[in-house]
Amino acid sequence: MSMSIKKRWKNYCDGDTRSATEDDWNNFVMKVYATWCGQQMQADINKPTKNASELLKYAQKLYGYQVFVTTAEEYKELALLESKRSEA
Repeated sequence: MSMSIKKRWKNYCDGDTRSATEDDWNNFVMKVYATWCGQQMQADINKPTKNASELLKYAQKLYGYQVFVTTAEEYKELALLESKRSEA
């Protein structure tokens, strides 16, 4: 089991979530998304392997940010944490 989003956020802020800026939060969210996307792609045995352009199109379709927002457990945790992120 991986570390909770709340703990990851606290680590990202070196424990000082009260001083975190909107940019810090946005960068953290994108880092969580990039990690999620990478894990999905790594586990996907059907992804194209010969053409980088095809791989990018495939990744965007199956693992784009909108897919992350609507399907990923990590995003659900981010959404729950967002309003109280300075208290984490």
